[in-house]
Amino acid sequence: MTEQRQNDIKQAGLRSRTVMAWLRDHKLPAEPICYTVAYEYLFTDNKQLKDSVDSLKFDSENAKQSFEQIYKDCIISRHYADLSMQGDNVNGYVSEILSLLVQSREEIDDISGAVKTIKSEISPEDSKASGSLVHQAEQLEKCSDNLKQKLAEKSVELESLQDQYLGLKEDASKDELTGLLDQAGLMVTLNSAIKHQDNYPLTVIRLDIDRFKQFNDTNGTNMGNAVLKQIAKAFNNQLKGSDIISRFEEDEFLLILPKTPLNNGMSVADILRKKIESISLKKKGALTPVKVTVSAGVSEYNGNGQFGQVMEKAKKALMRSKDLGKNCVNKEL
Repeated sequence: MTEQRQNDIKQAGLRSRTVMAWLRDHKLPAEPICYTVAYEYLFTDNKQLKDSVDSLKFDSENAKQSFEQIYKDCIISRHYADLSMQGDNVNGYVSEILSLLVQSREEIDDISGAVKTIKSEISPEDSKASGSLVHQAEQLEKCSDNLKQKLAEKSVELESLQDQYLGLKEDASKDELTGLLDQAGLMVTLNSAIKHQDNYPLTVIRLDIDRFKQFNDTNGTNMGNAVLKQIAKAFNNQLKGSDIISRFEEDEFLLILPKTPLNNGMSVADILRKKIESISLKKKGALTPVKVTVSAGVSEYNGNGQFGQVMEKAKKALMRSKDLGKNCVNKEL
């Protein structure tokens, strides 16, 4: 083992012990997420993460949950953005290679056709040279057939690789708790949806849990997480496969319904509101079940103007639902 390698191992050990001591001093578990955040805080230039950690109250019972949120916001999101950009390049390269392969196979077909034409016009009895030419033409035809077969096999492999990449990208874009799209996954899916004119009009629904912080303070974050999972389940059961469902923020969901005009979107939002209102969860040791309600704002996008403006209209409609007593649905004005 080289001296440099020994020094690297020693440095890694020192850093690891420093991180473990820091977690112990702040009464945090030495779990992978907490360890990763602590390491980034102590040894990297991740300013967003450092500011977030510095603002924490470590004596809070929610410190671990706060660390998990910092991990998502300051590590996963940043790395996903890099991955998404690089992945899009990979996807483009694979598509370009597949196009070239198709073009090459077409050119090989042209060569094979030319060889067959030459063979048909050459008489082996003409001369010894022509017989040799026929033999060379047959060899070239065999080579072109072999090459076509290999190109076909590589095309299948590349298409499989492309499918695997798209699947991994989709999995990487999911909210860990609910299984719904996170913000990064939402943007990828949304950008694809708005490119197709046949998806218009789109209904945009912004849906927020009423008094969710108060609910968590009263019932605990485990019960709050159970509520979020049940709401996600209600969305998946009620909405179509083409609908885009995202956990947009901690207690806010964003739903995009293709081929859905505003009034139909209002009906869907109200159905979801009633479904969520009917959710009943029993807290361990409690005599009565716990319930939540949601407020929603709805707007429509027909492809004209900026999508951000439609998002803002839905947000204002959501705020109007909050102001009108919560547990209701309002549309853009």
